[in-house]
Amino acid sequence: MAMKQNWTEFETETGLKAKYLIIGEDKRHDVRIKILTPMPRGYYYSAVNEAGAYYDQYIFPKFK
Repeated sequence: MAMKQNWTEFETETGLKAKYLIIGEDKRHDVRIKILTPMPRGYYYSAVNEAGAYYDQYIFPKFK
């Protein structure tokens, strides 16, 4: 049986909705991010970069 994945939703300062999942031991580098806010394809990579920066700045420090 597959293990249930527990995604955690968050929203950046600009209103971008995303979620993250920690897939390994390293909470900084073993992270997957999905974008929930609908947008044109051309903006997706910018959205992932924004969500990743938000994770690094606000969410990751809470694990320490």
